Amino acid sequence: MSEEIVNNSDVLSIEEISRRHFLKVGVAGLSVLSSHSGYAKENESSGFLPFNELAIQQASGLRLAEGFKYKTLCAFGDPLHAGMKAYDPKSLSGEEQKKRFGAACDFIHVFEQSDDKAILCFNNEFPELGGHPDRAEREQAAYHSVGVSIAAIKRDGRDEWKIDFLSQLNRRVTPSSKALITGPAAGHERMKSKASPDGIRTAGTLGNCAGGYTPWGTYLTAEENVQQYFSGEIKGHKEEENFKRFGMNDNGNFFARLDPRFDLNSGYQSALHFGMVVEIDPLEPNEPIKKHSMLGRCRHECAKVRVNKEGYIEVYTSDDQGFEYIYKFISAEKYKEGDRQHNKTLLEAGVLHVAKFAEDGKMAWLPMIFGEGKLTKEHGFNSQADVQIDSRKAADLLGATPMDRPEDIDIDPKTGNIFFFMTGNRARSRDKLNSANPIEMGAGHIIELNDQGTQGKWNFFVICGKFSGDPVNSTFTQETSLSGCFVYPDNGAFDRDGELWVCSDGYSFPGFTDGLWHCEKKDDRVISRRFATPPKAAEFTGPYFLKNSKELFLSVQHPATNPSGSFPDFNHLKARSAVVVISRD
Repeated sequence: MSEEIVNNSDVLSIEEISRRHFLKVGVAGLSVLSSHSGYAKENESSGFLPFNELAIQQASGLRLAEGFKYKTLCAFGDPLHAGMKAYDPKSLSGEEQKKRFGAACDFIHVFEQSDDKAILCFNNEFPELGGHPDRAEREQAAYHSVGVSIAAIKRDGRDEWKIDFLSQLNRRVTPSSKALITGPAAGHERMKSKASPDGIRTAGTLGNCAGGYTPWGTYLTAEENVQQYFSGEIKGHKEEENFKRFGMNDNGNFFARLDPRFDLNSGYQSALHFGMVVEIDPLEPNEPIKKHSMLGRCRHECAKVRVNKEGYIEVYTSDDQGFEYIYKFISAEKYKEGDRQHNKTLLEAGVLHVAKFAEDGKMAWLPMIFGEGKLTKEHGFNSQADVQIDSRKAADLLGATPMDRPEDIDIDPKTGNIFFFMTGNRARSRDKLNSANPIEMGAGHIIELNDQGTQGKWNFFVICGKFSGDPVNSTFTQETSLSGCFVYPDNGAFDRDGELWVCSDGYSFPGFTDGLWHCEKKDDRVISRRFATPPKAAEFTGPYFLKNSKELFLSVQHPATNPSGSFPDFNHLKARSAVVVISRD
């Protein structure tokens, strides 16, 4: 699109939100825009800019641009509490894992309390296996390795971040943690089972990929690939249509052996309780987590929050599967600065919308309201609860735009523009192209939206791939090196100076290596430079820049064991996912 994207007049800018608010909850998860030009400011430094681009080479360890270093903060299986032994895979039982950092670290948020104290929250997307000699214990440990990890952190005498093992806030949220269903689906007949007779009180979270945070200081985690945890025959099941759409079948993992909730043939089954956005209060370790049906049920990838000029909460979330959709929730009640208890109810009522993109660079948010349009009994919807439980089916009927695996979403804190990360869709054929997904077998792209409430104006920030001189198939500039080109943009963040950084998930894509890139818009194209490369077989996830602009928290997910050692230990231990802190030497 040639039309310039302008500032969003409907959204509070960073400058308009109080300094006191940010000292309390930070700005992690917010993001910045294409108009910023880090490499044009040769005489300035944002802490990470400028840097000399890293070569494409991958190794057994984490590689950074020259002049930068990293420290491992924590890894799968490390202790959360004082008096615990160091990680030993052979003694990692189910009970032990409940008190240790979880596996497959993904989205990160740091609630910065001061310059030297903070609360670290990060997702544990899928299980990692320890080495306990008893299979049952290995599986129990893996069961409790998913969910979310929460820990207080503080600086030590060398000004490095360490876990505060004495904090009462340190905990794991796992598939067995107490939870409550909120919103229209709460208490609905479809949500009731032997495991949850009232359809409200439930347990657990898993498949946690990206996420977000709220202005009132709670953590949001998005349940994505929940289907792989369930096993059972779905043919003839009363929820056959829903389960089939999610990809559930009789080939799930071992969870059904450990917990009847994950057996689709069991009266305890709770499959409809997963695939939601989950709210966790890091300051209230004894409070049940909340599973918000108001934000829909799908393979949620993220949940990015802002307050609009009228004071209502908007949450952007995506469904990470080919030909699925992008959603926006608008709260029924207004945000009240300082009223935390009121604000903690804001995601329980409102209206969910789904995105429809048009050829002319405009788009519309279609309200998903029972009784309106095709969301009626004639099409299988008997209540608003059905609309929320079957969000995908509702979006189909409304004519929303099927996307190329929408993953992360970030918000420019200066303009309010929204960035949608499309990770790619190798199943996109010529007959299924649309204006917002124009490439056959797409390798990914990023869309920028100037959202104006119920409608907006959009453009492509970048279309990914190797530069070929063809502006349709790749919109990187000719200045972008082969090391700077990327595919499958997965997640990203804006640093405190408004510079966009992107992580990829394209390890299996021929000719590409995953990494972390700084991206800058120059005219209608993007110049991208590689800043970091993960260990072999790993990907970076969840980048978070501290307010000091000098430190970056980053997840290193699923590194591979190799002959020269294992990340992050480089000793006899099997490779494991970890969170690192990056800074200048």
